[in-house]
Amino acid sequence: MIIKKCLNNGVIIGNCKIAMIIKKCLNNGVIIGNCKIVMIIKKCLNNGVIIGNCKIVMIIKKCLNNGVVIGNCNIAMIIKKCLNNGVIIGNCKIVMIIKKCLNNGVIIGNCKIVMIIKKCLNNGVVIGNCKIAMIIKKCLNNGVIIGNCKIVMIIKKCLNNGVIIGNCKIAMIIKKCLNNGVVIGNCKIAMIIELRVALM
Repeated sequence: MIIKKCLNNGVIIGNCKIAMIIKKCLNNGVIIGNCKIVMIIKKCLNNGVIIGNCKIVMIIKKCLNNGVVIGNCNIAMIIKKCLNNGVIIGNCKIVMIIKKCLNNGVIIGNCKIVMIIKKCLNNGVVIGNCKIAMIIKKCLNNGVIIGNCKIVMIIKKCLNNGVIIGNCKIAMIIKKCLNNGVVIGNCKIAMIIELRVALM
C-alpha cells in the first residue's frame, strides 16, 4: 500500500522513499536525488561494467552469462531459462513479460513492466498480462491469498507480524537489515537499499 500511495499520489509517506525514487527515475528519465539503485542497474546492464555496489545485477549477469549458479541466484537461473529457452518453467510469468518487452522492442513508457503495474494499480483493471500487479494489489488490499500471490502474502506476514512463515527468509532478512541495521546472512541486497535510503 505504501508503494501504491507513492506511485499514485506522488507523495512521500512513511518509508516509501524507494518507491518514489524508482517512479521518478523510470517515468521522467531524470536522475533525481539518490536514485542510484535504478541508475546502477541501468549502467550495469547497459555497459556491463561493475560500478559501485551493483552486486545484485552482477549476480544476475553471472548467472545469465556463465550459466553457473553462484550464491542464491536461483531467481537469475529461472530468468536465464525463460529468456534463453523461451519456455515457461514454474511460475516465471514475470520473466516472460520481460522477454516480450525486450525482444519485441515495443516501448510503453519506460519499461513496460512498470507501466503495466502502474495501470493495474491506478485503474484496477486487468490489462494484458498484468496479473502479477493485480495479485499484488488484491493481496495488499484484501489480505486474501488469491491465485499465486503467496510471495506477497509471505512478505506481508513477515513484515507485519515478524514471524517466519514458510520460505519468507528474504522478507525477514530485509526487515532485519532495514530495522536493525545489522548485516545478517546474505542480506547485502537489503543493506544496499538501506544505505541508499539513508543517504537521501
